[in-house]
Amino acid sequence: MLEIKTPCPISMPSSFHEEHLFFDIETTGLNAKGSILYLIGIGKKENGSWNFIQLFNEDGKSEKELILRFFELLPKNATLIHYNGTTFDLPYLKTRCQQLSLSFSPLETLSHEDYYSYFRPFKTLLSLPNGKQHTLEKLTGFQRQDTLSGKKLIEQYFLYLKLQTKQQEQLLLLHNFDDLCGLMSLSSLAHLKERFPLSKEQLEKATITCESSMISYSLPLSIAFPNDQVIHLPFEKEFSPFLLKKRKKPTTTLSLSPTKESQTLQEQLPFSVLENTLPINKKLSLLIQNKEAKFCCPIFKGTLKFFYPNYKDYFYLPLEDTAIHKSVASFVDKDHKKKATADTCYTKKDGVFLPIFGSISAFMEHSIPIFYESYYHKQGWISYDSSFSLQMQQLWIENLLEYFQILR
Repeated sequence: MLEIKTPCPISMPSSFHEEHLFFDIETTGLNAKGSILYLIGIGKKENGSWNFIQLFNEDGKSEKELILRFFELLPKNATLIHYNGTTFDLPYLKTRCQQLSLSFSPLETLSHEDYYSYFRPFKTLLSLPNGKQHTLEKLTGFQRQDTLSGKKLIEQYFLYLKLQTKQQEQLLLLHNFDDLCGLMSLSSLAHLKERFPLSKEQLEKATITCESSMISYSLPLSIAFPNDQVIHLPFEKEFSPFLLKKRKKPTTTLSLSPTKESQTLQEQLPFSVLENTLPINKKLSLLIQNKEAKFCCPIFKGTLKFFYPNYKDYFYLPLEDTAIHKSVASFVDKDHKKKATADTCYTKKDGVFLPIFGSISAFMEHSIPIFYESYYHKQGWISYDSSFSLQMQQLWIENLLEYFQILR
C-alpha cells in the first residue's frame, strides 16, 4: 500500500477543525461483492494545517491494509464528511469489511455528514440542474483538472496493475485529489443549513431598495456568516417571454388606481427604469454576506395586461384596445365592438411591476390582480403602485422564498 500526503489547496472555514474528516473512495465497480477498493482519499487537519492523505492499493492486494490504515487515521469523536456516502461509500466499505473479516464498528460509532443530503433541500435556491458533486462545486469556483470518467478510471487502474507506470498512477490519484478538493470546497456553503429556511418573523424586518431595473429585498439572517465570506448566486430563471399553452383563467377582480394617483406615485419612486422593456436575460440573484441575505430580481416598467375571467361576458373595443363588460357594451355602436375572446378580454395598465415566482394562488386569494404581457405568456406580475401595501409586500417576499423552498 502506498500512502501519499500532500497539502490541501482549499482554504477551509475556521469552523472546521481536527475532528472533521473528509473522505472519498475509489472502487473497481459498484457492487462491493464483485469489486475491490483501490483508493481512499482523506482530508484532515493536523498540527493546524489541512492535508490530503491518499491510501493507494498499488498492487491490487493491499485492500485490507488500506482499510485498517484508514481506521487508524480516524480521529476520536470524528465527524466524517462525504458526498452520497450514505448510499454508496459507507455500504460499500461495510460489505468489503465483511468480505475481509474486518470489523466495521470504527465507522458505525462516528457522526456523519452527507453533503449530498445536506444540500438537497437547497437545489432550487442554488439553481442546480442535478445533485452531482461536480455541479454543486462549480458554485464555489473550484475547477477540476481531472477529465476521466468512472469507467475510464477502472480501466486505467487495471492497466496500471499490469504496467505500473507513474503516469497512470498520477491519473488515478488526480481524480481522487479533485474529488476531495471539490468536496472540501463545498464547506464554504455549509452555513446555509444554519441560516435557512427563513422564518416569517424575519420577513417583517425586510427592507426594499430599487435601483435601475432591479429590485432588492434584504432579509436579516439569524446567524452571521464569517466576515470574510461572501456568497453570490445567480439563478437560472430568466425573465424573458415564455410562450406556453393557455393559462388557467384568473378569478380575481381588478381595481385600477386612478391615473392621477399613479402618476403621483411614479414621481415619488426613488429609481428609474427603461420604458416598455421587459428585462430580457436579467436573472435573479442572491447575495449572502454577514447577517444579511439580499435577493435581487428584475422589475418592469411599461404596459401589461389584466385578463378578465368569463370572456363571454365581455366585448372587445379594437380602437381603444380594451375589453368592457356586456352591460356597458350595450351603449357602444356595434361597428366599434366585437365579442371578446380569451386573448382579447383584457384591460391594460401602465406602471412598474414586480415578477411573481411560482404559484399565483396566494395573490388570487387576496384578490390581487395578476398582469401578463399577453394571454399566452407564463410570467405573471403584480403592480408596484400606491396599492402596494405592507401585506402585499409580505406576500411577495413569501412567494419569493417559497419558490426557492427556504421559508418555514
